[in-house]
Amino acid sequence: MNAEKAVISGKSKMVVDSYKLLFEVGTLRNPYKHKIKRPRNPVSIVKRAIRGMLPMDKPKGREAFKRLRVFIGVPPELANKEFETLPEAHYSRLARKYMTVYDLAIRLGWNPKVSST
Repeated sequence: MNAEKAVISGKSKMVVDSYKLLFEVGTLRNPYKHKIKRPRNPVSIVKRAIRGMLPMDKPKGREAFKRLRVFIGVPPELANKEFETLPEAHYSRLARKYMTVYDLAIRLGWNPKVSST
C-alpha cells in the first residue's frame, strides 16, 4: 500500500485539528508526565489507522497486521509489477473535501527529507 496517496475525507482544517488534539491528550491530565507518542510519518499514520480496524485481540487480526506492508512511494521490488486499483474506492467518488495522508503528515511536522522510511 502506498501510504502517501491514501485519502482522508473531510475538510483539511478539521482533519489536522483532530489529529493535533491527539498530541495534547496526555498533557491535559498530567503535564509533568511524558507525552504520549503519536505517529507523524505517513507509514505510521496509515498502519495505526488500520490497526484500529483489526481485531487485535484475536489471532487472525494479529496475523493480518503482520502481513500488512505499507510504503512511501513504490519500493524497487514492486516497481515492475502491475498495480491493482479498485474503481469503487477511487477518491473521485467522494462528494466532500479530502486530503492525502502525505499532506497531513507534513502539517503535523513530519520532514520527508530527514526520514529514512
